[in-house]
Amino acid sequence: MELLPIYLCAHATVAGARAKGSNKRQQEKLARYALVFDTESTLDTTQRLTFGFHRFCELQPGGDYVCLEEGAFHVDDLDELSLPSLQRYVRSNPAETREGCPKRIRLY
Repeated sequence: MELLPIYLCAHATVAGARAKGSNKRQQEKLARYALVFDTESTLDTTQRLTFGFHRFCELQPGGDYVCLEEGAFHVDDLDELSLPSLQRYVRSNPAETREGCPKRIRLY
């Protein structure tokens, strides 16, 4: 078995903690919008994409991101067991978006 590296990138803050410097300066370093993906892949060495979810978020004055849109996507040849499960999930679960934004998870 060959070991392969995994690369991750994240922005995390400790709830209630005050970081050095002003909050305004920290917030200026953050992007106004963030597109966040969580994907699943095959278990073989190719790790081909199978399906995933995304959230399109906007930075708020307090320094937190809020979700404006949530969606799911899949490869064209997703297997016949997984596709109905994914469709059922998006039909039966609301998007976790802020007030005034779509409450339906879009499936692409």
